[in-house]
Formats: sequence, C-alpha cells, structure tokens
Amino acid sequence: AATGFFLALVWLVVCAVLLGHRVTALQSGRPEGTVVETPKPAAVSAPPEKPAKPVGPVNKDLEKQLADFNAAIEKNPGDAAAYFKRGMAFGMMAEHGKALQDFTRALELDTSFGAADFFFYNRGLSYSFIGRLEEAIDDFSRTIELNPAADLAYYNRGTARARMGKYDEAMQDFSRTIELEPKADFAYCDRGILSSIKGQYEAALQDFDTAIGLNNRSHVAFYNRGLAYGHLKQPQKAIEDFTRAIELEPANGLLYYDRAVSYQHIGRYEASIKDFTTAIELSPSKPESFSGRALSYFLNKEFDKSREDVDKVRALGGTVNEKFLEALTKESGGSQTP
Repeated sequence: AATGFFLALVWLVVCAVLLGHRVTALQSGRPEGTVVETPKPAAVSAPPEKPAKPVGPVNKDLEKQLADFNAAIEKNPGDAAAYFKRGMAFGMMAEHGKALQDFTRALELDTSFGAADFFFYNRGLSYSFIGRLEEAIDDFSRTIELNPAADLAYYNRGTARARMGKYDEAMQDFSRTIELEPKADFAYCDRGILSSIKGQYEAALQDFDTAIGLNNRSHVAFYNRGLAYGHLKQPQKAIEDFTRAIELEPANGLLYYDRAVSYQHIGRYEASIKDFTTAIELSPSKPESFSGRALSYFLNKEFDKSREDVDKVRALGGTVNEKFLEALTKESGGSQTP
C-alpha cells in the first residue's frame, strides 16, 4: 500500500514525545513526594535531522543531483516533476523550507494532478518537519482523498494530530494505517502510546507486543512497553524492557533514568544509583537525574551523597521538595536544613 511513497517522516520519536509519563508509585517508607519538581524529559531520542532515505531513484551525490534538477528547471520552467524531485533532494538535506517551496511549485504546475498525491504527501512531510501541523494535516488529507490506500499519509496525519493533542483522531489514523499495512510496527507503537496516555495500559501492552513482534530492534517500543509495565506496577518486567532498550540504544540517558526509577521501586538502590549516574554522565545538565540519585542515596542511607546531589539539583535550577529536605535532615541526624 505504501509503494512509491517517500517515507521521509517515520515519526518513531512520537513514541517518546507523547509518553513522558513516569512510574509514580512510591515505595512504602519513602519521604512523601518527589525530590525535584522539573519538567519531564520530552523525548527518548531527538527528532531526525534528516528524513529517511526515500523510495525511488535518488542519487547519493545530492549536490550533483541538485545541479541536474536545476538544469532541468532552467531548461523547462514548467517541469513539475523536476521541482518535485528537487524538493525530495532538499528534504534529504534537511532543507525543508526549500523542499516546501518546490513541492508547492510542483502542485501549481501539475494541473492534471496526475502525481498530486505524491506532491501533497511530501509537502505534508515538509510542513511536519517545520512544525506547521495544521497545513501538514491538510496535505495528508488531500493525499488520502486522491489515494485512499495511502497508509503512510494516514500514519503521518496521525502523528501530526497526536503532536497537537488530538489523540482520538490520531488513534483512528494509526488504526487505519494498520488496516492498510498490518506490518507497520511504528503504527502499533504509536497507537500503544495513545492508549497509555488514556490510561489503557493493557491495550497499550497488546500494541507494544505486536510492534516488538514485527520489529525487535525498536528501542522505542521496548521503552514505552516498560513504562506501561511500570504503570501496571510490574517493575521487574519494566526493568527487562528498559534493559533491552538500552542494549539497542546505549547512549540514551533517559532509558537509564527510567530503569533506575524501577530499580528504586524494588529496593535495588545500588543498581538504581549506578543507572542514575550513567544518565547523568550522558545528560549532565538534567536536574531530574541528580534528583533521582539523591533519593536513592537517601534510601541507601548515604546521606552525605544525597545532600551533594540536592545541591547539584539546585545549581541546575531544579526545585527540591521541602518534605524530602526535612526527611534528609532528620535521618542524617542534623538540625540544619540542607
């Protein structure tokens, strides 16, 4: 169903953007509340700087390719296909503004609309990359009108809607993607995230299971399944999934952070401290990792180290929970507020 489509925007990052939820259950005996009140991390991995390799005959030498398309346009300014192909090349170079201009010009020239579904689809991707989501949705909808079997148009419209918080509509789009392409693991993954956002964790697990069955190299699916297990109070299963995600994406600090939280919940404080430390090494400017480690040090009765991490949280602009400070002062035998 996706044959010929330029799969330039496989938004697996949505799995991370949508689901920043944390395992929040506190183990009995912990000080009430959290250590630090800071925004949750937004993503498992950064958005792609470039679109994925398009389907079709695109030269590896993009500079030469652009020169060829420029020459074709100069020779025949009415060549819609040349504008379209140059737009694809610009997309490969992450020049999404230029790609947008070329796709728009191709649509202006293609009065027969013989290839308009491709033009609208790729322009929708360009709009998505630069954050113009309403316009992206419009173009994906036009694509679907022209080609109702365009599974990737449904998928990318769903991701745009999800980014706008239109979760019900996004879920419908992901479901339609799956109907058209049952092997679309990324659609199962994103639908699972939407189920998690709605608190429907069992349904989310089913979709994550399917996504992993189709693609067992997706760290995003393992990560989000781990979060779902955490919400279902199954920390050991969460740890197993975070561990698999780490094996696939070892330089991602957020994965270590969430595994550390799960280790906290089962009382494995040394393991938790180790993971928080790795998260800090990978992302040293995030106060929430120091916050988590401060709590693990506290629970492991290493109060001086907990105080040191509290200071680091403050230095990074985090706000430390007062009840935790009171508990830390009391347990460490001091009268001075840390």
